[in-house]
Amino acid sequence: MDSVMSDGVGDGQPQSSQQSQAQEPDFEVTPDPISSQFPLSFYGDGLKSGPKDTQEMEVDGNTHSFAGYTFSDYSLSEPPSKKHQREPVSRTAASLVAANERFMLNEKSFTQQYSGVYFARLAALRPRVIVEAEKRWGEGFKVGESVHPTPRHVPRILDIPRGSLCWVVGTVYVEMALKPNILDEVTAEHWIVAPPPLEKYSSESDKYTLEDEHGRIKLTGSLLKDVMLVTGVVVAVLGAETKSGDFEVWDVAYASCAPQEPHQTFLVPNAPNVPDPSERKFVALISGLNMGSDSASHLQTELMAEWLAGWCGSVNDQKAVGKIACVIVAGGMIARESPKEGGKDSVGKFKRTTTSPLAQSSPHPIQLLDTLLSPLASSSPLVLIPGPHDPTTHSLPQQPLLRGLLPNLSGWTGTSMATNPFECVVEDVRFLGHAGQPLHDLVFHTPTSSLLTLATHTLRWQHLAPTAPDTLWCYPFKGGDPFVIGGRRKGKTRAAEGATDDTDRGEGGVWCPHVLFSGGGKGTNVETTIYQDASSGARVRVVIVPEFSKTGVIALVDLATGDVSSIHFGLGGF
Repeated sequence: MDSVMSDGVGDGQPQSSQQSQAQEPDFEVTPDPISSQFPLSFYGDGLKSGPKDTQEMEVDGNTHSFAGYTFSDYSLSEPPSKKHQREPVSRTAASLVAANERFMLNEKSFTQQYSGVYFARLAALRPRVIVEAEKRWGEGFKVGESVHPTPRHVPRILDIPRGSLCWVVGTVYVEMALKPNILDEVTAEHWIVAPPPLEKYSSESDKYTLEDEHGRIKLTGSLLKDVMLVTGVVVAVLGAETKSGDFEVWDVAYASCAPQEPHQTFLVPNAPNVPDPSERKFVALISGLNMGSDSASHLQTELMAEWLAGWCGSVNDQKAVGKIACVIVAGGMIARESPKEGGKDSVGKFKRTTTSPLAQSSPHPIQLLDTLLSPLASSSPLVLIPGPHDPTTHSLPQQPLLRGLLPNLSGWTGTSMATNPFECVVEDVRFLGHAGQPLHDLVFHTPTSSLLTLATHTLRWQHLAPTAPDTLWCYPFKGGDPFVIGGRRKGKTRAAEGATDDTDRGEGGVWCPHVLFSGGGKGTNVETTIYQDASSGARVRVVIVPEFSKTGVIALVDLATGDVSSIHFGLGGF
């Protein structure tokens, strides 16, 4: 599946990647330029589009630089004068429909094998891979100046004929010598000093294998160095079996994109009837509050929550905040607990413990989170997605936080405890995202460390977490793989059924999202790009949200155009 990336935020001008049919080289995605703040500025009581060359917004008390203009807040300790008294500012209402039923674990059983996850994934994606392979090779295959006849489709790996051009569908398995082994971990308990953790599992010695329900075959060829393949990806490979019994790969095809719900203006180039800026609605994305860590500033978090709630700032600030219809916290709410007892002893050796890190952790970060976010929950719909160190299940899909942990937030009807991953529809714009664990795990398997690049590849692969359950913990599903984009829990593929009725609007796992977001970004600002599927034309806004505790940055997604901007909260001299 080819892809097209955008140079500018919401500019609607795709940039084609030049690729030959026989070879599809890997690529690094260049992030689109991000406006440093809310892309709206205020002139008196009117709302107009702001200048393009805006400066970074610094919230440092009473004076703010906002979209290139400076204004002073009313004193928070004195009531405003009569000339400054205004009518109350109300928040824009927006419909939010959760569509994460497939990520809920209503019945838990751990007696089944993880092989069922791979078989269900193959069953869900195979029909869509075949559709894309027939488009790609149905009229022959061209290598250089020579054109090969239409290759034969072999249904099973065991039926591949030797020396004949054909293609077959299967699941990729990459044998990596550097990948951690459970036996090595047991042996490590007897070491005096534990070895340093590896930054990459991938190396030049990696070996590729394709397997299905009936057998497996080793993959060879120089093309494997030019495409990004990891364990768990379902693909079709074109080539021929060699005398040694290996399969020499000439080309690779991925699953066709799931159908995307049409939208009149979102990421539509030169779209007519785009709402006026004063009528726009936004979704705020936050990640990495890291309550309890040394890098987290409670004052900075409180300032952000109160600003989003409209409790601080000028009337113009409140009007701007009123356009934010929903706030999504994408994981990282609680910081990772520092290893104490049960961690390393005096010589650096890991010690066994029967007490979980959650049981050893202090409850104060959770109480602090409950207190600091209460202003936000009182005025806006709030979605809390758990992250890798938050107090819930560790394996994906992570289940919602218990409402009893956050009594203040749970008291507001607009607070939603969500799963990780999470899917929802806000004003006809479908959001799909997670706290970042799938992308961070993919970093170990691939040469690149760019989370934005890896996020676009998950769209190409049509799977949110292909390395689960290999190196990423997940629940051993029996009836299907919920991480398939456009697949159902029980293995049915609505893309193949061609379902387009409105009854599926709030149903997850059927459609391709309009926005794919991930928390836990390691950059200093929001990273974003537009992924475009070459076959279907579907366009997806990809957003990587950095950790707020380290950057003070949150992301804003325009529900009308798909533009992305950021707001930076700083403390000045505090």
